[in-house]
Amino acid sequence: MGDQQSLTLEDGDDTPGGALYVREILGLTFNESHVITNIFSLGINIFYDPNDPENAYLAGGRYLLPGSGYLEPAVPLPPTLFLLGSGLLGLGAVGWGRRRRQ
Repeated sequence: MGDQQSLTLEDGDDTPGGALYVREILGLTFNESHVITNIFSLGINIFYDPNDPENAYLAGGRYLLPGSGYLEPAVPLPPTLFLLGSGLLGLGAVGWGRRRRQ
């Protein structure tokens, strides 16, 4: 196989949905269908930082991993926290409005 390297990821427990979060991911090989060929996943999704310049070649895309799983961009934390906070504030406002009407 020469200089080629591969990685096999396997979920270590019975709960489906394992994940690996990485800042940058280099050295991926793709086939003609844009499936990554040098990472084999058994139930693990890999999330990468789409804002890292080293990941520019991935173009923020989602890619299928052989076995099961995907390589996909991670949702940035600040927008996620904003959405959670907005939802909690909305629920609080609804509860406060109901209490005032009684």
